[in-house]
Amino acid sequence: MNKYDSDGVFRHKIDIQIRFTDVDLLGHINNNAYLNYYDLGKIKYFEEVYKREVDWAESELIVANVNTDFLLPIYYRDKIFVQTRIERIGNKSLTLYQEIVDKNTNEVRSRCHTVMVAYDLKNKVSKPIPDDWRILIEAYQSKIV
Repeated sequence: MNKYDSDGVFRHKIDIQIRFTDVDLLGHINNNAYLNYYDLGKIKYFEEVYKREVDWAESELIVANVNTDFLLPIYYRDKIFVQTRIERIGNKSLTLYQEIVDKNTNEVRSRCHTVMVAYDLKNKVSKPIPDDWRILIEAYQSKIV
């Protein structure tokens, strides 16, 4: 943990609507759908942090690595949410930590770490995380729930 995740509290949560097409032949949610749920949580997290809709084609923040643990199955009628927080900010990258949680039991069904890199779209190279991003993230992460 660092100053961006000093208390381990999730300040961002979003309900997920499970679609019938997310269900696989075994009757549970296909592992590919989990990544869609995490992406939705990530998008809504950054929109809340930056207080605006994010244009991902111009965002200058790209995914470099995703690691997901599938802990318990999710089924079509389950009520779930994704919670998101920044776990670490480095010089040129940040790490998001997310969980999919059952609304009724509070069980964590899956967890995910995503490394995102600040990226200069014009020159196609990584760049330092801008100070204004750090300020907005730190302010959001430290807000009282």
